[in-house]
Amino acid sequence: MNGHCVCSDMAGNGEYCRKQWLPCVKNWCGLNDHCAMDPIHPQHHWCLCRIGTDEHGNCVECFSDGHCGSINGRCIRNKCHCQDELILSHSRCIQNKHRPVCKKDNHCHPKAKCEDGRCMCQGRTVGNGEYCRDAKDCPKNWLGMCKKFGDFGECVGEPLNPLGNGHCKCYKGYYDLFPRGCVECQKSEECATNAYCDWFACKCKDELIKNGKEGELTLKQIICLDTAPVQKCKQASECHPKAKCFFGNCICQGSTTGNGKFCRDAVPCSNATLLLCGGKASCLADPLLPQIPICRCHKGFRLSKKKTCEDIDECKTLKARCGNRCRNTIGSYYCDKCPRGFTEGRDGVCIASDECDCEENEECYEGDCYCAEGYDRDEFGKCVSMDNGESFR
Repeated sequence: MNGHCVCSDMAGNGEYCRKQWLPCVKNWCGLNDHCAMDPIHPQHHWCLCRIGTDEHGNCVECFSDGHCGSINGRCIRNKCHCQDELILSHSRCIQNKHRPVCKKDNHCHPKAKCEDGRCMCQGRTVGNGEYCRDAKDCPKNWLGMCKKFGDFGECVGEPLNPLGNGHCKCYKGYYDLFPRGCVECQKSEECATNAYCDWFACKCKDELIKNGKEGELTLKQIICLDTAPVQKCKQASECHPKAKCFFGNCICQGSTTGNGKFCRDAVPCSNATLLLCGGKASCLADPLLPQIPICRCHKGFRLSKKKTCEDIDECKTLKARCGNRCRNTIGSYYCDKCPRGFTEGRDGVCIASDECDCEENEECYEGDCYCAEGYDRDEFGKCVSMDNGESFR
């Protein structure tokens, strides 16, 4: 070579060639050649090309695709390159999960769209959004791998890795978390307001429900705003500890909000929402939905069909047990007093007083104990406040 005798893949000076090489203690050579020592002269080393040399005598990385050591490697101008978005790692082409940043669809592959600032291959295509390929059928050993936590995606075959694992093509709002399959989240920060991450799925707090179907909206579009119906009940034990069972419905009591299955301590209303309730109702703000005030009618008022609080005429509704002595007032009523030595009967007639052994919140009428005004008997026979939670949003 160039006027000199050179041993091919053997040690020697060209006049004498020996078949055996020894590995160098330290690699003095480049990536495309390896270091070897002459067993007779170990102080000398040679750099032998792994594949061969080009026309200039330089060691090359490859002459053909087979020299690249990967089914997805391609030899281009004596150098190994991976197909599409695959990257070279330890002489193998592996998947690059990074997705290109985008602002518009035309920043991505023609078969991809820009979603949440990232390029996403659409339909039955796979890739990182910069490159998209038509998918193949899911390998048999991967059937069911993508649906471990629900029907959040489907398994497809990767054409660049036909003999390996499948690929989880997740529906919108979900992503592939190998080896768990398609999931919605790993931490609560990934979920919408008023939602939390539980076992790789975003769940709304308490009785709130998502305002869109999973798979149709992205995570940033799904918000927990709608509320579940009022909890039905037959007894108080079916309700939240801060709720009571009234006429088959669980009603949160006092300054609490919720659907009866869940009750939360209310927070003060903002000045803007406070005005929406008017002077005949108290304003409560749900800590989960503070922007939507809850107006609860004051005692002596009821909710009208127009969703305003109107005065209850207790004298007409017969809630007042004093007959023609009843005098209605705004938000209340009063009864003209019976003469001394008489008390009011159930029909509103003043009758002679009788003694009764009544319990708390009870009054004596004609020798019997009845719940006082504003109270009603619960399932245990006790007279409790008639806070029926009549309110509106």
